[in-house]
Amino acid sequence: MPRSPAGSGGSDSSRPRHARRPPPGSNLVVLTDTTLFGRRDQLARLTAKRRLPSMAWTSEFAQSGLLMSYGPSIVERHRRADEVVQ
Repeated sequence: MPRSPAGSGGSDSSRPRHARRPPPGSNLVVLTDTTLFGRRDQLARLTAKRRLPSMAWTSEFAQSGLLMSYGPSIVERHRRADEVVQ
C-alpha cells in the first residue's frame, strides 16, 4: 500500500513518536493562573516537544516560548501601576 504524502491526513504511525503531528483540535490555552505563570518555561518546553499550538494570557508566556499571548505583560502592568501611585 503506498504511503500518503505528508499533510494529506494519512497515518503518522510510521513516523517516530516525536515527529508525529498532534490530532486535530489539540492545542493548549493557558487561562489566568498564577501557578502556571511560574511554570511557563516548563509549559513552553512541553508544547514544543509535543508540537502543540499554544496561547496564554500574558506576553511573558510568549517570551518563554509559547506560540502567542493575548494579553499585556504582567511586569509592565505592575511597573505602570507603581508610576501612578507615586
